[in-house]
Amino acid sequence: MKIVIVRHAKVLFNKQKIYPNEMGKWLNQYNIDEISEEIPGDKSFRIVMDKSEIFLCSSMPRSLASLELYGKTPNHIDKVFDEVSLPYPNKRGFFKLSPPLWRIIFRIAWLFGYSQNSESIKDAKLRAKKATTLLIESSKNGNVTLLGHGIMNRLIVKELEREKWKTLKKFNSNNWGYGVFEYDK
Repeated sequence: MKIVIVRHAKVLFNKQKIYPNEMGKWLNQYNIDEISEEIPGDKSFRIVMDKSEIFLCSSMPRSLASLELYGKTPNHIDKVFDEVSLPYPNKRGFFKLSPPLWRIIFRIAWLFGYSQNSESIKDAKLRAKKATTLLIESSKNGNVTLLGHGIMNRLIVKELEREKWKTLKKFNSNNWGYGVFEYDK
């Protein structure tokens, strides 16, 4: 039984500087923005994808479009695999930064417990446990690939490791990055 965890393709998004309270609007747009149509040329990635029999996917458009770009259809789509939303303040703030820089700042703040306008780290970890259970259950019917997202994928990987799944390839959270896990009885 193998589980492959894959991060979606690169999202093509607006990098114009914004105030911190504008991240909510920016995130809504990011969640529906188009993805790059470039797929990995890595042969090992293609082999891993081709050996999978079951494809699970988050409900977010970038995840679905990435799987479709690779020519695969999801067997199961579930919000439990959706990315952990970023927190952001309701007040405007004093200066503008690029969205990628705000993402780094707010993700670090999230790791330290800041969760305004987002799910808490505790809730995200609970959701990752549910997602991992679903992946493990699905793997009983064949090799599984999850097309998901950076942070949620990392949380799922930690859960797989707690469940004693062996890492065959360490998870890479870059776009199209992946990890491979196997359960030995």
